[in-house]
Amino acid sequence: MHTYLDIFRLKFEAKLSDRQISQALNIGRATISDVVIRFKNLGLSWPLAADHPLDNLDKQLFPGRDYSTQRVLPQWPQMHIELRRKGVTKLLLWQEYQAEHGSKALGYTQYCEHYRRWCAVQKRSMRQHHEAGDKLFIDFCGPTVPIVNPQTGEIKPAAIFVATMGASNYTYIEAC
Repeated sequence: MHTYLDIFRLKFEAKLSDRQISQALNIGRATISDVVIRFKNLGLSWPLAADHPLDNLDKQLFPGRDYSTQRVLPQWPQMHIELRRKGVTKLLLWQEYQAEHGSKALGYTQYCEHYRRWCAVQKRSMRQHHEAGDKLFIDFCGPTVPIVNPQTGEIKPAAIFVATMGASNYTYIEAC
């Protein structure tokens, strides 16, 4: 509902175009145009009267919608942990979530957007001070990659070794 009020405020007070409102609120122009047309067809004027019930504005603008279905949100912390596992993707987790919740599940785009917003409010980093030459961070990354011997055509799997110096972030990578 607050989004509708923002659309009306920008359209009627700030006199912005649908394109400008679309960019400001990150909403499609067709949606903005549709909402404004519905608002005008209701015979309402901006600003809304002080006694106008804002709770019913959504139902007035879109009378045919079924408001009884509530979306089931995934467990973001559990999903975050699952994504650390090898071979697990957001698409795979979304497909499992979709199969479990059916019509009450979010679409893939909204699923990813909600997850991105959840990640944005999590603590993601810790400042670390490294003395020069004191630490070397090493690891093998990802699955093995096939290396082909050009002379014999023999294919051997190779692990990717990565080392990074703590202070300088100098990185060394080698296929082993």
